[in-house]
Amino acid sequence: MAEGLQHATITVCGIEIEIAGAADDRYFQQCATEQALFEPAVAVAALTLPKDAVVVDCGASIGMVTSAVGRRFPDARIIAFEASPAVFPSTKATFELNGVFAKLVTSAVGAEPGERSFYVDGNGSGWGFLNEEIGGHTVPVVTLDDELADLDRLDLLKLDIEGGELSALRGAAATIARLRPTLVVELNPFVLWRWGRTFPQDLLDWIENAYPHLAAIDMTGTVTSLPDHDAVMELLYRLGVHGGLVDIVATTEPLELITADLAPMVPISDAARPPATRGMQRRLRDAAKALLARP
Repeated sequence: MAEGLQHATITVCGIEIEIAGAADDRYFQQCATEQALFEPAVAVAALTLPKDAVVVDCGASIGMVTSAVGRRFPDARIIAFEASPAVFPSTKATFELNGVFAKLVTSAVGAEPGERSFYVDGNGSGWGFLNEEIGGHTVPVVTLDDELADLDRLDLLKLDIEGGELSALRGAAATIARLRPTLVVELNPFVLWRWGRTFPQDLLDWIENAYPHLAAIDMTGTVTSLPDHDAVMELLYRLGVHGGLVDIVATTEPLELITADLAPMVPISDAARPPATRGMQRRLRDAAKALLARP
């Protein structure tokens, strides 16, 4: 393990893994303190993928999701993307601690290849993002269509890249059309606009146009089917009023998962998280009204 890194034992959806991180990395410390975590992408993978799954993890951070999937499926082929140079030692160390031989691509993913500014958030490794307004480190950007061109199979594509999800999907359009992976995409309206300058409904529209079946999974493990556009817009409104985030799961065939399937994977402490602060609720409510007023 890289010099100076700490490590901790945690569970992700009931899968025990070791994670590595710097002492001043608040994201690592948060994960180590909580000890038991729920990640929708890990839950979907554990319950739906074959043993030899091919998985792409965009926004690998310290390697938690990749390592949990790798421990669950030792024969899986996993390709992980992470843009933050400060996180690479932790990501590699976490893989090593868990005996996971994932390929780590040290680049951001986007709609076009090139270079962009990547801001390293002072709160920790889990919250860095591409943003030209704030600036930061210059990092390479690749498209998933270019990077995954040699794949003849892709079972799951996870995107949690702090507001850059729509750009990444646009750069993966050909791969998604060709291989039809299950998508697990974080939908965080505040982050999408604040850091990605993306309207949440634009991200949802792209996914709706690409896939016939959508569902949402929140951090309590509640699965909500989204059978039509009205249900999608109701979800967006609910997030705007009450705050929070969900992961959108998009599939070619109906998702055969219900809340009861995920319940054993959810830590008891996550069953009833505290609501957003009133100030945050007000800001999100105002943002939701403005978004829903768009034609």
